[in-house]
Amino acid sequence: MRKPVSPGEFLKEVILKDHDLTIQEFALSFGITTKAAFALINNRQPMSPRDCTSAERLTYIPASFWINIQIEYCLWQANHIISQVLPSEETTEPKEGKET
Repeated sequence: MRKPVSPGEFLKEVILKDHDLTIQEFALSFGITTKAAFALINNRQPMSPRDCTSAERLTYIPASFWINIQIEYCLWQANHIISQVLPSEETTEPKEGKET
C-alpha cells in the first residue's frame, strides 16, 4: 500500500499555498495557536473532529473528507509500523509440501 496524503500535507500544499495564507493566518482562521497549527501542518498532531469542522468552514470541503483522510493516514501509519515489527505471513507459515 502506498503512503496516502496526510491532512497536514494537504493543508500545506493545497490550502495554505493556494490561498496564500501564512501559518499565523491559518491558525487564526482555525481558532488554534500558531504552535498547534505548526504541529498539524507538519503531521505531529492528527486532525481532531473539531479541526475537521474548522477545515470545512475554511475550505468548504466537507468535514467527512478531512476525517476520512486522517483515518486513512492513521491506518497506513499503523500498518507500516506493524509490518516493521511483526513478520509477514509468508515467512511464518510453512510452505506447501514441506512438513515442519
